[in-house]
Amino acid sequence: MKVSVIIPTRNGGQYLERLFATLQDQSTQPVQVLVVDSSSEENTLKICSLFKVDIIQIEAKTFDHGGTRNLAASRAIGDILVFMTQDAFWAKEDGLERLIEPLDDPSVAASYGRQIPKEEANPVETFLRCFNYPPQGRIKGIEDLL
Repeated sequence: MKVSVIIPTRNGGQYLERLFATLQDQSTQPVQVLVVDSSSEENTLKICSLFKVDIIQIEAKTFDHGGTRNLAASRAIGDILVFMTQDAFWAKEDGLERLIEPLDDPSVAASYGRQIPKEEANPVETFLRCFNYPPQGRIKGIEDLL
């Protein structure tokens, strides 16, 4: 299966070199890294040009969390779409491999990886990451949506 990694950005230059470096170190390599940049005003695009990424540029005022990701998904070439944020990094070299592994099961529609708050995260960010992404894994079914 081919993987496209989709990353919306806005002034993310301080994070992108680390993100791209941890992505390059993955045991499973994506066929595409697709950045959707919302009119960054610093070095985001310059950093992207140093790595093999496809870039879609949009005006900041047109960004919307779902619509922007849908735009990127419509241009992705992979069979599997992995959505990341500009300030997320892979902690282990088999992270991407482990993230997509459950998708081999035809009854699985989505897979989520744990997100750990960054050291400088404020209390709300820390709470949300810890609440939404606890240390223990879990499997949810359609019945959990009801």
